[in-house]
Amino acid sequence: MRTGTTKALRWLPVAAALALVATACGSDDDGPAATDDGGDGAVAPDPDGEYSGEVTMWIMGDAGDPVGNSVNEMVAAFEAEHEDVSVTVEYVPWTAGKDHYTSAIIAGDMPDIAESGNTWTADFAEEGVLAPVDLSGAEYVPVLEESATINGAAYGYPWYGGSRVLLYRTDILDQAGVEPPQTWDELFEVGQAIENEVGDIAPFQVAANNQHYFLPLVWQAGGEIAAQDGDSWEPGYDTEAGHAALEFFQDLWETGWSPADAQTDDFTSLSLAEEFANGQSAMLIALPWQVTGIVDNNPELEGNLGAVIMPEGPGGSRDTLAGGSHLVVFEDSPQKELAAALAEFMIAPEQATSFAETTGFFPGTVAEAEATVDESDWLSPVAADQFINHARAYPVGGWWGAMEGATVVKDTLQELIAGNFTVEEAAQNLDSEIRSRVED
Repeated sequence: MRTGTTKALRWLPVAAALALVATACGSDDDGPAATDDGGDGAVAPDPDGEYSGEVTMWIMGDAGDPVGNSVNEMVAAFEAEHEDVSVTVEYVPWTAGKDHYTSAIIAGDMPDIAESGNTWTADFAEEGVLAPVDLSGAEYVPVLEESATINGAAYGYPWYGGSRVLLYRTDILDQAGVEPPQTWDELFEVGQAIENEVGDIAPFQVAANNQHYFLPLVWQAGGEIAAQDGDSWEPGYDTEAGHAALEFFQDLWETGWSPADAQTDDFTSLSLAEEFANGQSAMLIALPWQVTGIVDNNPELEGNLGAVIMPEGPGGSRDTLAGGSHLVVFEDSPQKELAAALAEFMIAPEQATSFAETTGFFPGTVAEAEATVDESDWLSPVAADQFINHARAYPVGGWWGAMEGATVVKDTLQELIAGNFTVEEAAQNLDSEIRSRVED
């Protein structure tokens, strides 16, 4: 079903956190003690405080990318309000991020404040290197607050984020005489109609090396990746919901809509996006900020795109992964209160609105996330609904980084679609791998 010529995509350089391969740091203790937000031990700046001194901040990405441009403006504004404060910003590439932070923690050479990918924060908190922070001053997007909270204490300010939605070609669905799918079953029905009425274009494609699409399927089926019970975790794939998720993925593969090389290591979520942008597929699970690159490099798609939130699974859920970042304050910083003041300045309404306009991300507070929605836009309300109301975090535990950074999911799906694993064997393999990370 491949037709047309291939065009290069220009991606916004701000989404790598969602696919970063990272190795988690193990902890020999029981993690941080529980405190209430704003309670004992939580750093909270004085809103009327007069600050002075130097503070170092690490931000992921590059000084010249959209996040970097926005951060530079915010720092200049903060310094203008506090004449005796100097902020040094160092930019760390996403591809080196987790290793860079881990090396700094081992060496005892951390900054005062840093951006932390929302799947990293629990790991750093369990290492005991983050200061608990006070989140009592605003209503935060639930999934970003959840992923910053360990044993009842918050260890990061929700800064920004977003979630995948189902992107589709309106012209192709119109030609097929169908509406965008709202459920798993409808995804197959719509796909079959496209195959019958349009042809020469794949309705929907999957890839073995796309864990951020596969893993949330168990939520949509009514289950859990892993459920926490006190200090223990119970894996959730060798269950009715877990089997349903694997069967759904297997059924999608067996439609023949995905190219043969989608089972290889090199075929990723970016490959799926390129297929869609080049007219090879009619529907795509996409990050909202990817749309700019798709349309800019394929102008014929302008006016022919629509979006809905993720199709509902048999468990009645449309949840998917929320990606994003926290601002964290390091426990050993001599300027914790100043660092917290800078963090709160960066997530305040004026800065959050400007940041969203520059980067395309949603701010971390509910009020500001809702305020950035353009109701006249075809994508913005859908993306906001998905992020605020239908997004979740991966298991919030230091062990998860090792699981996400490994090739377990990809390897299991490759064996499943190759026929080397049954659904039951694939489920047992995933659960076994989860248990091994938890026990480490």
